[in-house]
Amino acid sequence: MTDCLFCKIIAGNIPTEKVYEDAECFAFLDINPVNIGHTLLVPKAHHANLYETPDEILAHLAPIIKKLAIVVKKAVLADGINIEMNNDSAASQLIFHTHIHIIPRFLNDEAHYWKHKGKYHDGEMASIGKKMQENFKIFENPPLDRFDTWNMAKKKLHEETDVPDRFPKEGEVWMSVLGKNIGYEQNGGGDNFSRPLLIIKKFNNHMFWAIPLSTTQKSLDFYYNFIDPNQNSVSAIIAQLKLVSLKRLKRKLYDMPQEKLEDIKRKTTELF
Repeated sequence: MTDCLFCKIIAGNIPTEKVYEDAECFAFLDINPVNIGHTLLVPKAHHANLYETPDEILAHLAPIIKKLAIVVKKAVLADGINIEMNNDSAASQLIFHTHIHIIPRFLNDEAHYWKHKGKYHDGEMASIGKKMQENFKIFENPPLDRFDTWNMAKKKLHEETDVPDRFPKEGEVWMSVLGKNIGYEQNGGGDNFSRPLLIIKKFNNHMFWAIPLSTTQKSLDFYYNFIDPNQNSVSAIIAQLKLVSLKRLKRKLYDMPQEKLEDIKRKTTELF
C-alpha cells in the first residue's frame, strides 16, 4: 500500500534497524520504544488488522513472535516480555498495517499497564462468557451458511448510496468486496469477503472491468505473475475478469506499473 508507513519500511524506502526478515514478515526496532529493545513484527503483505489477516500468515508469525521474545529478552537483559497487538482506533492502533509489539519489561520500569480496571455487575461475567462461547459458532459454519452470510452482506452493499465518493482509475489495485462465489470462481476472504482487484478498464465512475489477484502463483496461460510494490509474489488471474461496481471497491492499495498493466491487457486479449 503506497501510503502505509510500514509498507514503506518493508520496501526499504524509510531507514530502520532491522531485527529479522523472511519471505513473509519483517521485524524492526520501534522508533518510540516503551523500553529499549521494543520491537515490531509485521507481515510483508498489507492487512489492516488482526481480523483481515489470513490465518496462514498468523500461523507463520506465531513461532517468530516466540523467537523474538527470546532474543529481545537476552539482548537487553529484560526481566520480562509483553506481547501486544492493537486493533482499531479504540484500542490505540495508529498504523493500520497488522503489527505485533514485543516489549521488554524491567522491574520497576514504571511502564504501567492495566490502569483501568473494570468490574462486572452481578451475573454479567456469566452472561458475557456465554455470548463469547456462542460467537465461536461463526467459525463452525458449514459452507451453506457462508453463502447465507454473504447474501446478507451483499444486500447491505447493494443498498449503499450510488453517489461516488472515490474515483478509482485503470491500473490501480483496490481491496474489494468480492463475495462468496461458486465452483472455481474466486472468493473474497475474511469476514468482509475481501480480495484485491486490479482495474484494467474504467467505463464510468460506477462500472469497471477488474481482475482478482492472488498470492498463489501458477505457471498457466491465464495467470500473470508479478512482484507487487511491497515485494510480495502476486498473480493476476486473467480468466476471472469481471465487471464490478464501485460499491465493491473499498480501499486503494497501490498502482500497477504501466508496463505490467499493458502486459496484462495484452495477455487478456490473447485469451480470446
